[in-house]
Amino acid sequence: MDLYKKAEQLLNSYVAMKVEIENSMLEIREIEADNDIKSINLDEKSSKTNRVNKEVENKVINKPDRIRYYNYIINKNEVIIEKIENSTKVLTQLEKDVIELKYFNNPILNRKDISSKIQLTPAAIDKIKIRAIQKMMRFL
Repeated sequence: MDLYKKAEQLLNSYVAMKVEIENSMLEIREIEADNDIKSINLDEKSSKTNRVNKEVENKVINKPDRIRYYNYIINKNEVIIEKIENSTKVLTQLEKDVIELKYFNNPILNRKDISSKIQLTPAAIDKIKIRAIQKMMRFL
């Protein structure tokens, strides 16, 4: 994959990465708050093999691994987002405005909406976007 397509793919994923970070934080909060661990009742019978259900044990053991996994996802996405945001520092204000309107806002605007907001033609917006991504791609 060439650098331009990779950079554009990262920019297209910007909002999704932000959402994934927020959802991962919610998952961690839910895991940490999960106090659904119950003791075994003495009236409960184990299976014929005298095997006890390990659901509770697995839940407790897997808790740190699940939290570690979500922290990994958060960190990975935060690093990529920071690289994207840092790469915008090499852009002119107009280029930065186009990139922010195209990739960082939610809802993401199309070139017609961006052109009416910035008061340039859609073709000019496309040229500015391409030039901006070309400047950014060596930092991504």
